[in-house]
Amino acid sequence: MSSRIRTEFPDFDDMETFESFLGEGSADVSWHNDMMPCIETANVLLWIDYKDHRKSNVFDPLDSSLPIENSYRRFFIVNPTTYEEESFQTADEVRAYLNYLKEKGQ
Repeated sequence: MSSRIRTEFPDFDDMETFESFLGEGSADVSWHNDMMPCIETANVLLWIDYKDHRKSNVFDPLDSSLPIENSYRRFFIVNPTTYEEESFQTADEVRAYLNYLKEKGQ
């Protein structure tokens, strides 16, 4: 199902989460020159960073006084038309936001 990620990011450490976002109306558009794998869905791009923050190219803790699991935003949604960006810590937050976009008709 997600052959591009396996070719472009063979060391990606959270295939289960990545694949959970693939389905009808979505496509794996991962490209090895990007910093992380990407899915096109709901007219936006969903970038999913590595689960292990030490493998991330963009890791920036929200608050260095918090444990990593409470400050690591590894999900990014970008509108390719407006370039507006939202970031999230959990897959559940992403799912809720994508549902909101779908209901809104974006």
